[in-house]
Amino acid sequence: MNTKKFILLLLFGLSSLNLFSQTKKSLEIIEKKYQDKLDTGNDMYGSTIIYYNQMDSMLNVVYRMAKLKLNTNRASILKAQQLKWLKQRDNYFKTVDKEQNESGLNSIDNKMTKLHEKAAFINDRILTILKTYQLN
Repeated sequence: MNTKKFILLLLFGLSSLNLFSQTKKSLEIIEKKYQDKLDTGNDMYGSTIIYYNQMDSMLNVVYRMAKLKLNTNRASILKAQQLKWLKQRDNYFKTVDKEQNESGLNSIDNKMTKLHEKAAFINDRILTILKTYQLN
């Protein structure tokens, strides 16, 4: 390997490490801002919608980062695990939605609680990927 390629790979590796550690910090910042907004008692449902969307986006970022870090074989394993998790997520979300519909409570508070449960489910997956693939 020539020197230029080695230096480029080294720089890419170092920048990737920085991105990975920033991901965990970003997650913590998102969670803190969400909690701070909930603590105000203002627009809690709107804040939960934003939090859910941020968790969903963060999951996509973390998944892509993990795939970039892994060799082909491990990336295939991650993809299979993610597909399995997506099925679990879909089933979990159906259950949450069914519970909400059966409760007869379509209040904003109930909707917020159920959306928060979905976001927490996604958050758990983010943390699992970060830990399993040592991205934090």
